[in-house]
Amino acid sequence: MRAPLLSFVLLLTACAAPSTEVRSWGTMREALRDGHSEARVDAAKVTNATTVGVGAAAGLAGEITIVDGRVVHTIVDGGTARDGATDEVPATLLAVADVGSWREVAIDRAMDMATLEQWILDEAGRGGIDTEKPFAFEVRGPLRDVRLHVINGQCPVRARMMGRELTKPPFERELREVEGTLVGIFAVDAAGALTHHDSSMHVHVVLDGVDGEWTGHCEKVGVGEGAVLRLPGM
Repeated sequence: MRAPLLSFVLLLTACAAPSTEVRSWGTMREALRDGHSEARVDAAKVTNATTVGVGAAAGLAGEITIVDGRVVHTIVDGGTARDGATDEVPATLLAVADVGSWREVAIDRAMDMATLEQWILDEAGRGGIDTEKPFAFEVRGPLRDVRLHVINGQCPVRARMMGRELTKPPFERELREVEGTLVGIFAVDAAGALTHHDSSMHVHVVLDGVDGEWTGHCEKVGVGEGAVLRLPGM
């Protein structure tokens, strides 16, 4: 009887753990440092109603964010950001997760990016997520001190780090306070693969604009009191 009982216990444990599998195509190092920004996957073809994710379009032609099963693709056009989504959204870099259910945690105080990063890690651990593996998260509500960009052929973060001039300026904005949705992949020790070198988070923001939703990559972001953290649930 011991073997069946052990199998039953393992089955219960597996069923109780949040589903956090992250699928990815391309790496930050390949696309942003090494110049291999060819199309690797069509974001529209790997998206269903439960998919969330972040990435960059082929040729580094804009940012891609998947939220609530919607693919939001924003490009730079004449110095402004506009919708670039079509039936096909080729991505050179993409990380996605299919989250069937979410566990929501109220944020009761303002946090800067470093504090938020540690808090997400702690909350994920408390919720039974294996934090040694990548997982998706969202934050919805008031955001603070947002510095974002929409990539335009070159990564501005890497260009500044290397002291290089950008030949095609990105779209960049700093927002003191704004309502929006953060979509992110949290990955410990994944610098150069899923995240930049100085963070365990690859985070995009989705905002409402005059012509609909648009998105950008967050270089810096904080949250305000009243926001809600969403983590994969049981």
